[in-house]
Parts: sequence; C-alpha cells; structure tokens
Amino acid sequence: MNPNNFNPGYPNYYQQSATNFYPYPPPGYQYPPPLPYSYAPYPYPIPPAYQQNTLHPPSQIPSIPQSNYQVQPRRASFKHEGRHSRRRSRSRSRSRSRCRTRSRNLSRSRSRGSYRSSYRRHDSRHRERHENRHRDLNFTNTEPSFTQTTLVPTYYIKDDKNPKLTKASQSLIHLCNQFEEKILNRSRLARQKAGIPAEKLAIPDYRQLLMTKKFQKFSRCTCDKASHHECINESDESSTESPSSESESESEDKKTVPKEPKEDKFEDLRSMEINRKQNHPERLHPELSFNEPNQTNDGPLCKCKLKNTKFGTRHQVYYGEKAIEACDLQSNNFDRLYHYRMSVSPFSHFISKHPTKVAFDGHDYVFEGYSIFSHEPIDHLPDCVVVIYNTEFKLNLVKEDMLENFTMKELDLLKSFIFTEILELYDLKWKGFEVNESACDRFHVMPRFCRQLPYNGKEILSPCEILKYFMENSVPVIDDASLAKCHTMSEREWLSFVEPLQGSIITCPGKRPASIRLDQLDRDQVIKSCRKSAAHPLIIHFSMFRSTWLPLIKNNQKLKKLYQKYFKLKHLLNNKSKPSLEDKANLRSLGDQLEEMIRKSTQVQKETVVELPAQNFTRTGIRTDLVEFTLLIPSFVEHLRFHLSLRFLETKIGYTFKNRSLLQHALTHPSGAFLLHQNLGSNPDHIRNCLFNCKARAQNYGTLTSHKRKSLLRKKGIHMLFSIMSQKESESEQASPIGNYERLEFLGDKILELLTSHHLFFMFPQFDEGKLSEYRNVLVQNQYLAILARKLDLHFFIIFYHGVDLCSNSALNHALANSFEALLAAIYLDSDLDTVSQMLSKVLWQEADLFETWTNLRPHPIQAQLPSGDRHLIASTKILQHVSHYEKLIGLEFKHIRLLAQAFCTRSASFNLITLGDNQRLEFLGDTVLNFVVSDYLYRHFPTHHEGHLSLLRSSLVCNSTQALLYDELAMSDFVLAPSAKPENSGNLKRKADVFEAFVGALYVDQQLEVVKVFCNVCMFNKLKDIILYQFWHDPKRRIGEGTGKSIHDAEIEAAKHALKTKKDMFPILDKYIAAEIKKSKYIVDFENDEAVGAHKKSKRKSGKNKKAKTSEAN
Repeated sequence: MNPNNFNPGYPNYYQQSATNFYPYPPPGYQYPPPLPYSYAPYPYPIPPAYQQNTLHPPSQIPSIPQSNYQVQPRRASFKHEGRHSRRRSRSRSRSRSRCRTRSRNLSRSRSRGSYRSSYRRHDSRHRERHENRHRDLNFTNTEPSFTQTTLVPTYYIKDDKNPKLTKASQSLIHLCNQFEEKILNRSRLARQKAGIPAEKLAIPDYRQLLMTKKFQKFSRCTCDKASHHECINESDESSTESPSSESESESEDKKTVPKEPKEDKFEDLRSMEINRKQNHPERLHPELSFNEPNQTNDGPLCKCKLKNTKFGTRHQVYYGEKAIEACDLQSNNFDRLYHYRMSVSPFSHFISKHPTKVAFDGHDYVFEGYSIFSHEPIDHLPDCVVVIYNTEFKLNLVKEDMLENFTMKELDLLKSFIFTEILELYDLKWKGFEVNESACDRFHVMPRFCRQLPYNGKEILSPCEILKYFMENSVPVIDDASLAKCHTMSEREWLSFVEPLQGSIITCPGKRPASIRLDQLDRDQVIKSCRKSAAHPLIIHFSMFRSTWLPLIKNNQKLKKLYQKYFKLKHLLNNKSKPSLEDKANLRSLGDQLEEMIRKSTQVQKETVVELPAQNFTRTGIRTDLVEFTLLIPSFVEHLRFHLSLRFLETKIGYTFKNRSLLQHALTHPSGAFLLHQNLGSNPDHIRNCLFNCKARAQNYGTLTSHKRKSLLRKKGIHMLFSIMSQKESESEQASPIGNYERLEFLGDKILELLTSHHLFFMFPQFDEGKLSEYRNVLVQNQYLAILARKLDLHFFIIFYHGVDLCSNSALNHALANSFEALLAAIYLDSDLDTVSQMLSKVLWQEADLFETWTNLRPHPIQAQLPSGDRHLIASTKILQHVSHYEKLIGLEFKHIRLLAQAFCTRSASFNLITLGDNQRLEFLGDTVLNFVVSDYLYRHFPTHHEGHLSLLRSSLVCNSTQALLYDELAMSDFVLAPSAKPENSGNLKRKADVFEAFVGALYVDQQLEVVKVFCNVCMFNKLKDIILYQFWHDPKRRIGEGTGKSIHDAEIEAAKHALKTKKDMFPILDKYIAAEIKKSKYIVDFENDEAVGAHKKSKRKSGKNKKAKTSEAN
C-alpha cells in the first residue's frame, strides 16, 4: 500500500520536508471523504522519525513509545463532574449575591477590612471549587521529540537560497509599525498630555549632593515637614539672596566637606529618596511602589567610590563584553543565533488555572516559558538558583533546533512591551555596560505559547500572532458600552463580566507603577467623574506594603526617640577616631532594642487594599503566570552574562573548568552566597515591586523557609556550634550546600602553604626552618595575594553585596585575597595539585628566569647523592640498621632510608654524614603537608561545616597532644637519635609532635603525597570519631581565659580580660602595640595597680627573708 494514500486529496505541502512541516490544512479547506477503515483519518502527518514502509493506524505503529505520548486521555466522568460543579457554583453564587445585597443595604460604605475579608472568602471558595479539577490535570514537562512554529505565509517569506532563513513580508512590517504606534508610544503620549515639567521627574544626583553645603543643612534639619525639598529650596533661595556669601560658603565647603560620605548621611539620603518617591507627580497610588531607571543594585545610594563603579558584577559590568554587530531586524538570523529553551524546576509552581493563552485557528496556545537566543554557544552552565515564595527554583538552558517563523523586530517589540512598558524593568542591560545603542542585544527572548502535538511534538505560536493578540486585548477595562449598562446588570451578569478579568494585568499609561493586578471590580463604591455623568467602578487591588522604618517611626513616638538616639550615638562614634568598648556596647544594645521594638510593633502593615477608578485603565491580555515567569529572566540573564565572562578568566589562568559551579563559589563573597541573583547587578527592589503589584495573589509557598535558608549561612551562636560539631563525617564525598568561598578558602589556604613550602624547601637547601618561614609568610600574606588577584582581574568577577563595610578598598582587597585562595582550591578539586602549581607559578613570576628557577627544582641533597636509592648502605651503617627495624614495624619501606634517619635526628644530635643535619627542615615541610591532607579530608567529608568548624576539627587533629599520641602509638621513641641514653622527646609534647611532623615530611619527600594521604587515613582520621563524640575540639585545658555575661559577646569580653590578667606573659607584644585608649581604660589601670601591689608585697616578703638569713648567718 502506498503511504501517500494515508491522507488522500491533501495538498502536496504535507509531503514536504520537515522544515516546511505544516500540521493542519489552511482555513476553509474541505476534508476528503473518510477512508474505508474502521477509524477516521488521522488529521496530522506522521513525523519522519515515525514513518514506516507500510501503512499502520496510529495506534498500531510499533516504534512509538507509549511513555512519551503526551496527550492525556480524559476520564468519561470529567464532563459530568464539571456540570455538577457548575450547578453547585451557581447555587453558591445566588446565596452569596443575596447575602451581599443585604450587607450593602445595611451599609453602603465598607471599610478596607471588609473588602479584604469578603474578597478573600470569595477567592477561597473559587479555589476550592476548582481544586479537584486542577488536581486531575496531568501536566508534564518532559522533553519534546520535535518542535515547530506555526506557519503564517502572509507574514513570513522563505529565502530562496537558504529555506531555513525567514524574512518579513510587507504585512508583517506594517503590523510591527502599527503595534509600535498603538502600544509602545501610548505612555509617552500620556506623559506629554499630562504636561508635567521634566525637573519634577528628574532623579537627583546624590553623589554630587553629598558634596554641597545645602545637603549638610538638610542633614541637620529638624523640621517636621512632610518633605525636605522645601528645606533645600529655602537654602537655594538664601544662597541667591546673598551672592556675596557664595565665595565664603564655597571656601567653607572645601574645608569642611569630607571626601567620602559617612553612614549617617546615607540614612538622610534614604529618607530623602523615600520622600521624593512619595511625592512623585506620576505616582498611581501612595501605597504602591514603583521602579525608576538608573537604579542598578543600590542605584543612587551606592556607597562605592566613583572609580569602583566602573567595574564589578554588582554594577552590571562583566569582563570581556564588547559590542555585538546588530542583527537583521527583518529576518530570523538563522546563521547567527543559537536557540535554547529556558527550563525551570520545579515547573508545577507556574501552572495556573487561568493561564495566559492565545487562540489561533481553533486551538489554544498556552504560555509555558521563554526561548532564549544567544550569539555564542553556551555549554556547561551550572544551575541558576532563585528563591521566591520559599521555593528554590533552578534555571538552566536546554538546546533546541533553531526556530524559523519569527523576526528580530517582533522579539524587540515584545521585549519592550513586557519588560519595559508593563513590568518597568528599566535597568536590565541587554547590550552590556556602556555599549553603543546601535549594537545588538546579547540575548533575545521570545515568549513561548505552545500546544501539544501527537508523537510527543510541540508547536510554538509565531510572534506575529502574539502581537495581534496584545493589540486586540488593548481595550479599556470598561468601555463606554459596558459603562453605560454596568449599573443595570443583574448580579449574575455582573459576576460573569468581572470573573474573566480577575487575576489579569491592567495598565494605566503614564503612571507609576504602570501595571497592577486586578482583583475585583466594585460598582457600588464609585468615584463620580466631574466630566462624565457615568460613574466608573472601582478597581480593587490587594498589595503587599513595603514596610520601612520611616513610615513606622512617624506613628510611634517611642520608636522615633529610640531611632534618633541610636543614630545620634552612631554619628558620634563615626566621627570619633577610636571609640571605646563601652560606646560600642551601648550602640549594640540600642540597635537590639530598636530591632526588637520594630519586630513587636503592630503598626506594620502586612497587606493593603488599593482602590482606584477604572477610568484610563487598559487591559493587556497578560495574566500572573506570564509575569512570575518573566521576573526570573533578569536573574537568569545576569547569570548567563556572568558565566560567559568567566571564559576570559579561564583563559587568564590557563585552565578550563569541568564543574563551573566550583569557580562560581570561589568568586562568591559570604554576603552574596545564597541569594546570588540579588548581587549580580540587577536591582532586587525592582523585582519585589513587580511581584507586589503583579504577582498572583494566592501563592503556593514552598517549604524552604527563610530560617532554613539562613541556617545554611549561619555559623555563630553556641547552639549552632554544638549542633554542627556533633554531626558525624559522611562516608563518601558530598557537595556542600554552602555556596560561598569560605570553605574553599579554608582549603586553598593550606594548598598555597603547601606549594610555597614545597618550592622553598627544594630551592634553598641551605636555609633553616626560620628562614623558610619568613620567605613563606611574605608569599602568603593577604596584601600580596590581593596583588596577585588583581593581576588575574578578579575584582571584575568577585560577587559581594553592597554595604558600608564592603564598599571600601580594604574590604575589597581582603575579599580578593580570600577569593584567590578559594580559586586555588577550586582548581585542585576540579583537576589536581599539579595544575594548581602550574597556574600559581605563572601568576607569581612573570619573568622567564624567575619562572624557570621556581619550576626547575633540585632534588633533596640526600636524593641528589644517590638518585637510585641508598638502601645498600644499611649493611655497613649501624644508624641505618637501627632505623630499618622501624620500617619493618610500620610495614613501609623507604627508597632513601637516610631521610627516615634524618627525621629521627633531633637538634641536640651532632652533625653526621649519614643524616646531613637534623630534622628541623623536614618538620617545616611535614607541618604544611599534614595541614593540607587534613584540610582536604575534612572539606570532602564534612559538607555542612563552615570554615570555623572545620578549623576546630583540624586544630584538634594536628595539635601537639594528638601528634604526641600518634608518636607513642607508632613507637617512635625507641628510634629517635639522641645523644643521651634517655631520649629528650620522652616527656615533652612539643618535641614529640616535631618528630612526628618530621616523619611525615620525610614520607612526603620519599613517597609523594598519595602515600601520606593513605598513612593519615589509617593512623589519624580514625581519631575524628572520638574528637566529635567526646568534644575534644572543646578542650578546657586549652582555655586561657573564662568569662560570663548576659550575652555571648559580653562573655567573650570577660574571657579576654581574664586571659590578659592571668596570662600576661603570653602577650609580650601587647605593651608595644596596644592602643592608648585601651591601655588607659579602667580595667587595664586596675589590673596594673593590682600587679604593682602584688609586686610590692612580694618584694617585702623577699626583703624579710633576706634579713632573717643575714641574722642567722651573723649568729
């Protein structure tokens, strides 16, 4: 049988290639008569992957896996259940309408609380009515077998040379121009019609304002005015009235104005910014927050220096970004772009009962996400983690075949409409930082409206139909015809009119915010217009109120006084050169009281009801599911830009990561660890404002609460300390949920010490332990590491949050030094130690001769004398015969046994030609090797421990007592080479630990690092169980001071004071470098007086004893 007879009479375009695959006949096509089979002709062509040589019915094709078939069968009772549910809803609606009319007759004006309760009950009933039906729907998010776009021949033309290249027709060009004139220009026209002066809409330059004297007058202002703009205007008028005083004021400005702004000034700037936004002439409602351009991250309140704003991810500056040649707007640029689908997990959060859908040719195309087009391929992309509504979303890209039926002009229009006109995401830089406007966007996005096809296929609606959909829905919320009869409608007709609008997004062009979610329409409480006789219904919107300190302080006098007292003390301490400990404690207690009072205050509004007349509001055709998915795009685009810029860093270090998430963690400061999307330049306040205004009202909150999120980053507190330190080690290596660089820095610090100690040990065989330590300290100090980090341009890549303590150069240099050490650890975990050594050598030494000296290491002097080994000397040497018995004891054989003899040779032993010196150099090397091996093991097997907890475990393993215990267990005392009959290491823990470290150093030189890891795994790591079980990491014998207090901080201060008093000999450098104010403090003075009194009593006792001795001698 001929396969072409499957659809007899169909046009030839069904038999074309997959590029022209058209799943349905054109409108108006007459179907042929049915085939002489028992089943109706299948209205879809079979994809090429499923075509067979013989004809089979679709249900009998053997190559179709049933698990991939996405069309879900309906139950037979589904329709019946829907009919009964509609009956029940009608009965409830009648009773609800009767109750509502009775309440309206009693009181025509209801309070905001009644609005909230009544509409909340209505929404809960509406959710209950559809809960069972929503549970029956089976949504799948599996990968489709093939994707295609709808073919609209009127708007798209295929290229003759390249059939996959699509160009725009004249009809499509006319449609785009019409959309731009009707939709995108209405906000500009509305602002021109309002006639608001540009001076009132301009955002002040706060950085310049800090340097003017009128701001200093404003900061000292104590007036009770609603806005401080009047104070600034008065200062301007006074300056114009007295021109002779301008020169004097300018000279005073130069003397008095500081170069860098202080923290209290930024508090005044915040209040000034809030007052300016509250009095904005375009504000839609006083309780609705809105976005403005040029507010990237902290916006005008950024505390970074002006030169520091030109780099860094927090300022949306990504290294290596250059202008991209503009795409052809009238084609799909098939040969230039790569197509990806944005995947979100879990996807069930965005499944809505009333999704945004577009009807086309008798089918409903439902919104499912976005397609992203990139100018370069994106591989090995780690997940972008975004936390919204206590749910952790993981975003990534899925490669798909390039789409055909679209143009770049359509995507630009959709992007401008959704991101700028509706959601007001102004600061999302699509082109890059300071890139010419004529350049092309780095990424193009297209909303995907899809429907399922048989054989696990998916069809995507062309953007031209989406433009037409938005234009058709751009109508008033209530047109003139509906307005005329809205008050004459029955209750049932009014509810049927309002129900499709509930949960939709409406816009008011020319206002801020431009768009809100419509929750209810109330035709009873109205605001009558002066120009029209008809009354416009009220739009009811339930919004979350952004609670700040300033609105709360205005209504609470106690809180206002405490607020003023706190910042007054803070201002005094900022101007004080060296504040005392008591002042800091007072400031801390005031801050705790202020936070506690704000937390317990009942005047903080959680939810507010916004009432607006429906006049001038327009429908958009957008619902909340599209808004919530769109608000993930800014974080994901910044994530893509960040990881594309990391390719330049990989080129600089000469290594390409297999696991890119390690590199991301190595560049993430603890301040920007978990909510990474808030620290990549985009302003998080803009996202929150859009969520409050346009998100779905009834959210499905996840189980990942803020307490659980903070517990991943929290590391302070006695309860947290004991809860983490009581956890046992994992049997296998596990990834850590802590996403900052502190754990990597814990490991990278010891990697750096190991590599520098290794090179110095073999480069300078004539240096003793002290000299080698001095050289190593120079190479591993933070100042030098910050210089090395700037050589790699890490300041362009490091991620840390804005703040007073993080915007200074000293804080940035400290973060760069830690990030450099974390980068070494990331390379080690992704590759090996040799790769880290090569990278470090290139960064340390740019000169060829120094690089060659550093890399070409000479062998150890004992190894250089006899490269093939020295075991043949055992028979003729008594020392080696004695040491060889220890090899048999531990079951390990050295290639150069003289290294083992040198490890057992203490400093008191005389020089001999067998050992060529004592074990001090081997102890220097063994200490760093032991610290690295222990740090590596702890990092891999304790994934939930922070760097402080890992340091406690490491110090417990490498301390003198543990090493002395291993010294005794391995019976090293019988083989130590000492001049006396009794070894000098028999009773001293420090000397036992030195011999053990020297043994580890000899093992590393002779057998390499892997043997040391096996040795530690057998002999040392089994002690961790007892250390954790009996809390040896909290050994009271190692305490040097104890203290008690009302808080942990006070107890720590008292313990430090006790240590200074009882262990003064441990701090000899204290008298030389201690601050004058601390030295003159009350405690230190009392302590010195006590010491003087004690010394005087001792001297009297000694003098009395001497007198008695002299008298006895005289007798």
